[in-house]
Amino acid sequence: MTLWQTDELRDRKPTVIDEVRNGLYFFDQTLFDVLPQVYQELERCLHKYYPEEAWNVPTFLKFGSWIGETATATRPLPRILLGKP
Repeated sequence: MTLWQTDELRDRKPTVIDEVRNGLYFFDQTLFDVLPQVYQELERCLHKYYPEEAWNVPTFLKFGSWIGETATATRPLPRILLGKP
């Protein structure tokens, strides 16, 4: 087993809100920065190798989550998304 595969140390079972915050962290810290670059690089390569075509790459990556699948769990999520405690 490698280090990146080890679980975080926790002093308690995470709540749904904990899981949502954790999931949002990764969107905010990585995906929001990297995804536009992925699309730009794909368009750049398409223009380079197929210059006769007009490329407008559609959205092809979509994300979903099982976190907060109940109304009780999702009720506080808008406040979390807005950065309010």
